[in-house]
Amino acid sequence: MKKKLLLILSFTFMVACQVQEPANSSDSPSNNPSNQGEVSVLGVKTVVCGMKHSMILIEDGSLWGSGWNMYGQLGTGDTNNRYIFTFITNGVKTVACGSEHTMIVMNDGSLLAIGRNNYGQLGTGDNNDKKSFVKITNNVTSVSCGWYYTMIIMNDGTLLATGKNISGQLGTGNNTDINNFIKITNGVKLVACGFDNTMIVMNDGSLLATGTNGSGQLGTGNDIDTNKFIKITNGVKSASCGYSHSIVLMEDGSVFACGDNSSGQFGVSSIPSTNMLTKITNGVKAISCGTAHTLVLMNDGSLLVSGWNMYGQLGTGNFENTNNFVKVKTGVKSIACGNGHTMIIIDDGSVWGSGWNEYCQIGTGDTINRTSFFKVPRSWLYKSQKFLNW
Repeated sequence: MKKKLLLILSFTFMVACQVQEPANSSDSPSNNPSNQGEVSVLGVKTVVCGMKHSMILIEDGSLWGSGWNMYGQLGTGDTNNRYIFTFITNGVKTVACGSEHTMIVMNDGSLLAIGRNNYGQLGTGDNNDKKSFVKITNNVTSVSCGWYYTMIIMNDGTLLATGKNISGQLGTGNNTDINNFIKITNGVKLVACGFDNTMIVMNDGSLLATGTNGSGQLGTGNDIDTNKFIKITNGVKSASCGYSHSIVLMEDGSVFACGDNSSGQFGVSSIPSTNMLTKITNGVKAISCGTAHTLVLMNDGSLLVSGWNMYGQLGTGNFENTNNFVKVKTGVKSIACGNGHTMIIIDDGSVWGSGWNEYCQIGTGDTINRTSFFKVPRSWLYKSQKFLNW
């Protein structure tokens, strides 16, 4: 696991030092104003992050994307990167991003998939990348993406999974990759997917975990991988998984962490890396993990951040890691972490981003990393021809 993380960090170090402009004029946002614009964010429902792309879902069901598009993961029908948020489609209920793939649940419960499919993460029955949305199934309630795998919860609470399974992250009882959705278990309320590990919250509030565990990120009390879900604890509201750490929000608002804390991702410097869930704070409304950074949204709307900060993803105004939680924003409504970037929604409906922006995954119109939160500018939403004023 440490070797994998070193590879990722060495790659991200190389790109962090570069500021790149669009490769050619056809990639520039100014060339096609009919379907691109600085997204207005009044009425934003959610924002989600992939490794190098981001998606904004508006409350009217319209979906917008920005960033890297090499595998068609934005859903624009081509492989050109987008440097500002670009209209994708309407009628969307929820969206999830993997490393280089995107899954959307439509208002009618149908599941659509697009992007990279090298491990079968799209669930199409093959391993061919898709540059146009492909319908996978119906009756889906929610979807969650790991880097190269996907989990969905059906209307009846059944959990299905597809994709990469080398570490047992699908919970199938083996380590074989699959390219079509198969049933894993019943009675699931919520899924949190990491790099190669998964946590699920059951309807009764119990937390189960499976997958890679080299840093103790499953919270099992050991560092042994597992390919079957193991019960960890009870009374859980939600969970979020990073590369080698996990954060768990309890029903009483307390937060626990396990796994690697070498970059300060627990937000408490006095707690060492651990393979057991360990309490780190109270009074929390929501949590989100990036590769090695952590966000906690407090009940009062303040945002606390900690951990890896190579790209400025903590929004602290610098590139320095921090191993204790730092308050960076107030009035925050929603939070999301990518590999090296962070997106948040403020109470007034505006969307802000910080961190890695080489592919304009923050949607700024340029490729400059941001060390402080940058407000995504408002504009016409050209597809609907209406202005969302904020």
